[in-house]
Amino acid sequence: MVNNEVDIVKVIESKFGSKVQIQPGLLGTAAISTNGLHREVLKAMVEADAKTGITAITGLDLGANLGVIFHVHTEKASSAYELRYLKKNRGFKQ
Repeated sequence: MVNNEVDIVKVIESKFGSKVQIQPGLLGTAAISTNGLHREVLKAMVEADAKTGITAITGLDLGANLGVIFHVHTEKASSAYELRYLKKNRGFKQ
């Protein structure tokens, strides 16, 4: 669905509720901690706005964890969502 009036943060809040943490105004429109739901969050964004795309992917060394930030844009917004993995758990899903 292409919709110029879609509020992508509200779409994610309504679909995932407390399963994700949203920090409005951080890293663009919002920073979203997905708690392992990164595929589902991206799919929901694409369903809400067909112009959703990944702008960049950033890797972070956070000490005991590895962090991955997906910088995502939609027609009207930009946001980022973060994944964290324990370094010792190298068997994360792709």
